Amino acid sequence: MRFPVSAYIVTGVKSDVCVEATKVYSTFSQASEVEWIRVKDEGLKGRMLHPSYVCYLCTDGRMGNIMTISWYSLVNEKGDFVMTVGKRRYTEGNLRARGKGRMAIVRKGDENKCRATGRRSGGRGDGVRFSQKVKELVKEGVVRVGRVEGGKMREINVEADDKPEGDWVVWDTDGFVCFECVKVVDEDEERTTWLCRIEECFVRKGIWDGKRFQGEGIVFKGGGEFS
Repeated sequence: MRFPVSAYIVTGVKSDVCVEATKVYSTFSQASEVEWIRVKDEGLKGRMLHPSYVCYLCTDGRMGNIMTISWYSLVNEKGDFVMTVGKRRYTEGNLRARGKGRMAIVRKGDENKCRATGRRSGGRGDGVRFSQKVKELVKEGVVRVGRVEGGKMREINVEADDKPEGDWVVWDTDGFVCFECVKVVDEDEERTTWLCRIEECFVRKGIWDGKRFQGEGIVFKGGGEFS
């Protein structure tokens, strides 16, 4: 399977059967309680990624890192998808090391945050927990991050948190997925393409009707432009 090569990846009826409500306490907004829906139906996990929205790709390896990506394509609604990452990206090494990650949909209206995230290199840091890129993005208010713990998210202090366990994700989203890399399906000197599988899918309450994701994401058009 071939994808175009670039030096800059974009930077790519509630029921007990299909959903499970999970309350998430946000320490970013002390007075608010955000309720999430965990998609349980195996046949619906992929629907949120169907339009190939631009996503924040969050990974761990030597250091936790964030990049933006739109080079992925859904294979089926069960949550299998293919994803291409350039080998010059720090994230590519993280995916090889850990074989998993999280993808959070960039909200419509957050195009500038997406650009600010995508234009920075992730290969800098102290090697403890998070790359310098993540720390800078959080400090400047471009993104906020939280750890996924049994379906709940809690704020992470990226300057102090040096614990290697526990998934984390960009919190500024209407939906995110946790995935595993099943295998490499294509590779050359410049990029690697994985077949991935969604393991868990979470959507903010109010934008999931039991079958469809109703949030608004952005789609990369090329040349740094989105629709």
